Amino acid sequence: MKSETDNWKKDAKAIKKLNPLSDVMVIVMGRDKKHIIQKGIEEGFPETELMLLESTWEQLIQEQALLSKNSKLIFAKNSSHSIHLDRPELIVKVVKEITNILS
Repeated sequence: MKSETDNWKKDAKAIKKLNPLSDVMVIVMGRDKKHIIQKGIEEGFPETELMLLESTWEQLIQEQALLSKNSKLIFAKNSSHSIHLDRPELIVKVVKEITNILS
């Protein structure tokens, strides 16, 4: 978590400087806020801090989805930041959707 929070401001500034992506297809995937909070509580982190962290992270993910008029926002249930490891079937589904659109 620390490495993520250390770079939030820098990453947010970089994203905001990007030119609008207009109609470029963008798929934004975010982790499961409730899942992460529960896991953090189990690991001994304060719930209030976890809630603040995840609310901020969720807001950043939502802002990323606004970079294009042609975007899709997906929150991967029961997933951590490592969606590709926690929910590989979801990644495959999204890749198939993109492939079908582009073919």
